[in-house]
Amino acid sequence: MADILIVEDDPLVRHAFLTLLKAEGHDVVAVASADGALESAGKRAPALVLLDVGLPGTDGIECAGLLRERKVQAPIIFLTAHGGPEFVARAIRHDPYAYLVKPILGSQLVPLVRTALHAADVGRAREDKLLGALSDSREISAAVGMLAERHQWSIDEAFSALRVMARSESRRVIDVATEVIGRKR
Repeated sequence: MADILIVEDDPLVRHAFLTLLKAEGHDVVAVASADGALESAGKRAPALVLLDVGLPGTDGIECAGLLRERKVQAPIIFLTAHGGPEFVARAIRHDPYAYLVKPILGSQLVPLVRTALHAADVGRAREDKLLGALSDSREISAAVGMLAERHQWSIDEAFSALRVMARSESRRVIDVATEVIGRKR
């Protein structure tokens, strides 16, 4: 399942969440401070962070900012005993997935964890697809440029020729483009 980081200074709450999420099949690391969170996130990238706002020293909202600075992209679910608008306003700056006010029941937490992990998976799949499309676009542009230069064609003529080559061979344009520029896919 997923790597989950719990950052909670209350040992009873921390243990309860740890036990609950391990029973769900997740790999869970539980720490009591922002320093512990930063150290743990540096060792293995969590898929989800459950982050208590009321941590001693560096509070959970500041910790979220530090995690984001360190490129932790995992969804963050803030946990707090304070539901006031000032806390929510501070928390929103760090793009949290959710903000839960304690006490939190397992029947509330488990579905939220599942939903956050699913949303993160969907987001990564979309990002991968966009990055693939960007890479394909660069390859196609390079091939069009090479064809235009080689045959003294306009960009439109070179792109049209690339499409004709792909259609005539029942291949994808990207496959023909990579062949044109001499790269293997």
